[in-house]
Amino acid sequence: MQISVFEILNSSNAMFHQDGLKLHHAILEALAKSGRVKVSFDKIKVLTTQFLNASFGKIMVDSGMSFFEKNVKPVDTDHLISFDTKFEWVVDNIKNDKDYRPIISAALA
Repeated sequence: MQISVFEILNSSNAMFHQDGLKLHHAILEALAKSGRVKVSFDKIKVLTTQFLNASFGKIMVDSGMSFFEKNVKPVDTDHLISFDTKFEWVVDNIKNDKDYRPIISAALA
């Protein structure tokens, strides 16, 4: 199954924490239906780590990196020059989970 960030947000800007939570919810729904999901960033022009932390980061923390790597695949990211770097920052945060989890908990409170 493939979902579109642009269609979920109705915007080309993937910037805010609340928007990341919208994507997080859509990913969980897609996973429940099909077990695996491709997340398309086609038509997205602006992307922040805040957005990625709230969407992908939360799944990585809650379900684990191996689950994320097996079941969630970001696609159509080549036009976003900084996607790989920002994604790596999110992964680095997860690898330092003991420091990251309190930050996520505070942000979601």
